Amino acid sequence: MRPLQPLRLVRSVPAPAIASLLFALAAAAQDSPWTWRNANIQGMGFVTGITAHPTSHDIYARTDVGGAYRLDRTTLRWQPLLDTLPRAETSAFDIESLALAAQDSNRIAILVPRNSGIATPGGGNYQFGDVMLSTDGGQSWQPQGLLPRQIRVGPNGEYRGFSGERLAIDPRRSDRMLLASRVDGVLRRENGTAPWLLATGTPPVTAWSNGDPNDLEYAGNTPGHTFVQFDANSAPLADGATSIVYLGDHATGVHRSLDGGRTWSLLPGSPPFAVHGFVHQDGRLYVSCARHPVGPDSALPEIGSVHRFDPATGQWTEITPPQPASSAPDRRPYAGVSGDPGQPNVVVVTAAHGAVLFRTTDRGQSWQRIQYNDPPNTPAYHEPPSPANYFIEAVTWGTVGVLIDPADPRRVWQTNGAGVLRNDDLVANPQAWTWTMENFEELVMHNVVCPPVPFADGGADFLSACMDMVGLRHERWDTIPTDKAAHPLQIGQANAIAYSHRQPQHAAVVGWDTWRPWFALTGVTHDNGRTWTPFANTSPGVGGALAMSATDPNRMVWEPSQWRAVHVTQDGGQTWTVARNLDATLDPNNPNWWQLGQAWHVSNPWWQGEHLAADKVDGNRFYRFTWGQFTYSTDGGVNWRHGFNAWALGSNHAPLPFTVVIRLVTHPTRAGEVWIGEQANSDTAPRPLWRSTDGGLTVQRVHSLQWASQVAFGRGDSNSLPFVYVYGVPVGQTAEGIWLSRDDAQTWSLVSDPQTQRFARVSSLEGDMRRRYRVYAGTNGRGVLVGMATGPVADAQPFGAGCGSPPLVQTTDGSHRLSSTVVHTAAPAFASAPTALVLGSSQQSWNGVSLPLPLAPFGAGPGCVMLCDPEAVALGTAAANGTASFVVPVPNQPGLLGARFFTQLYSFGPTAFTTSSAMALTVGR
Repeated sequence: MRPLQPLRLVRSVPAPAIASLLFALAAAAQDSPWTWRNANIQGMGFVTGITAHPTSHDIYARTDVGGAYRLDRTTLRWQPLLDTLPRAETSAFDIESLALAAQDSNRIAILVPRNSGIATPGGGNYQFGDVMLSTDGGQSWQPQGLLPRQIRVGPNGEYRGFSGERLAIDPRRSDRMLLASRVDGVLRRENGTAPWLLATGTPPVTAWSNGDPNDLEYAGNTPGHTFVQFDANSAPLADGATSIVYLGDHATGVHRSLDGGRTWSLLPGSPPFAVHGFVHQDGRLYVSCARHPVGPDSALPEIGSVHRFDPATGQWTEITPPQPASSAPDRRPYAGVSGDPGQPNVVVVTAAHGAVLFRTTDRGQSWQRIQYNDPPNTPAYHEPPSPANYFIEAVTWGTVGVLIDPADPRRVWQTNGAGVLRNDDLVANPQAWTWTMENFEELVMHNVVCPPVPFADGGADFLSACMDMVGLRHERWDTIPTDKAAHPLQIGQANAIAYSHRQPQHAAVVGWDTWRPWFALTGVTHDNGRTWTPFANTSPGVGGALAMSATDPNRMVWEPSQWRAVHVTQDGGQTWTVARNLDATLDPNNPNWWQLGQAWHVSNPWWQGEHLAADKVDGNRFYRFTWGQFTYSTDGGVNWRHGFNAWALGSNHAPLPFTVVIRLVTHPTRAGEVWIGEQANSDTAPRPLWRSTDGGLTVQRVHSLQWASQVAFGRGDSNSLPFVYVYGVPVGQTAEGIWLSRDDAQTWSLVSDPQTQRFARVSSLEGDMRRRYRVYAGTNGRGVLVGMATGPVADAQPFGAGCGSPPLVQTTDGSHRLSSTVVHTAAPAFASAPTALVLGSSQQSWNGVSLPLPLAPFGAGPGCVMLCDPEAVALGTAAANGTASFVVPVPNQPGLLGARFFTQLYSFGPTAFTTSSAMALTVGR
């Protein structure tokens, strides 16, 4: 091996001196600051409960799949509270219950699932829950040790909104909590470190109101215990705990504890089907009741009532509001109950259907009927009801939560299946309701796409395929969409959206109607989503996966859900034919042996994923991955052949054959290049990112990443080399978030802030090919998050290529800005071997030698070059896993703003050395 002569001429200085030497010459910046905002959609998810802190008057709302929120009263904008949770806590966005500590306004507790569904012999499933506690107003959360008790929860199950709060914090002792679980009894925790204990005397576990004890196969649908409420005015016990607590049980009635929830007894005469309870300041308990026709109750009529319990007399009084123009009680189901904290005679109760609220000023002897109006700020995509869409009124479904505002008792808040409504004056005539949904984003996104229609031609920011609203055109990310791609009776689900990359004004969406699951919801647009028409022929099925040719929008491949065959159309959906697998094996016992095997990825119509994709350059190419077999078509989807087989390659060399959510993403400028992301199942570790550059014949891992479940392309510095965005973690890094590569996935920079947003529920990622530094993250319950660079962009521009097998990769962690500290990382380097960070002031020449300088004559492998002049070198040793990191502090010297320098990394093995790509860096503020 020849001596490494160029490096012997380089000055070797200790790491602390590197910064002084380097930044006296030049300085560095990575990325301009990035801003992340929610796209303005406003709601569209079930807001299952609303409550307020008794002294701070902060208002909180919980949802079935979108987390918890707190209202900013000054701006009337909602603040999401769970965005800092990591990927491992994805299920915690499904809130079963929320509790506040009366003596500490920063103390919030939530009851959430903390694992996936557990299958049962009966074919159902359930989830185990834990209590997560925040002591800093929702900035951070810690589990409270309930998980070993295996308490079953159902935050997205039946009675999720009908039921009140199952979790409560003792108003006198913030360290005490009570939990009334659906089917696993009442538990208490006496302090922050004590174990959870099961109370005695609670009603037996009963699955449904008809007393069927065997119907526990889907425990998350069982109403069971429905609320627990402390009487804050009751006398304290010797240990300071609040003495009187009430428990609602759907099957047996209302129970009371006189010892802080340790023991319980049934209150005689209590009503059946209790769902919500509210203890007023005078100690009277108000209870709403509802029997919802689901499960074993599905054949029974839907009924309800309202009752008052007077603890001084021990008597129950039915106070159900009368029917209109009648003195007979109104037997519809009732849900939320709330009282005026300053007037014990004033109570409101919400009817679960019919968009009506009832208010009493005499403890329920008489009621004022308050009808909801059509709020003037209802988003236009909630079209008004019609004979064809008679279910569609946005305010009528799921009217479950209600709250008299403690800061202004004339104001009432109400939640439903579309969001949060506010009425500022309950005694006004006429009544005026308005949506309060700014920054409250719960829409579940299956896919987000950015067809590159030029903005000068009216191109939208993005289109979405989503649950409930099917598909939307988002003309601008901060403007509420106006119309849907298809129109269900009430709500519908879109499974996929696709567009023609070379004719991007054309797109299509497929889904299904929730009320009529056999009914296909489809839409085709030829004007970038302004107008949509259904497929002329939906005989293939409903929902599923869809892909559209890059050059011919009339050519589409559709794989419907529920085990239907793959179909192809050449005429925009007027006629469909079944696709053929040319590599299929003859099976005389199977008449459909020649077809592509149906994909289990879309066997469930609720699942999402992109196991089917169109090439973005070659309009004849389509790709598919399922059952571990990659297949491809080169004739527009009519005939398919086998590519790589994941079973044969093994899990370390290919995507897993049975990952539920798989995403095929094709390269926007290179034909035949397919990237494959896997969203890890609950029982698997995060998975690598894969890509094929030969149309799926072979597949390789992207070695610069530890894992990445989402990948997308956006406009880059040149037309041929787009930026790459991923949700994941690069090699040598720990931050989980959205990362950007400008050099074809060789190096990465972090463009999201894990301190504020961890993207735990990301379900889709899409870059914009019309402008740099714009990326959209669709989520499973938090709408669409929009990432954009703000201010002048200070690029970290990679150039050249690293050498080695795999190539040495340079990444940076942090921002090259004044007073920042940046870490440069090399991976994979030679294990436990010398590694160097070279810093220079030029990429043109070094000591009179033109750059790049081939390094093969000096012992490097073929293709290794010096890309920048070595003004200074930091020497270190790689770890056993092949990573080496170098810390470079940036001085706080304004004179360095705009200065430019260059870096390159070297790794020295026993017989050769390798180099990374280089970076050109500019200092920023």
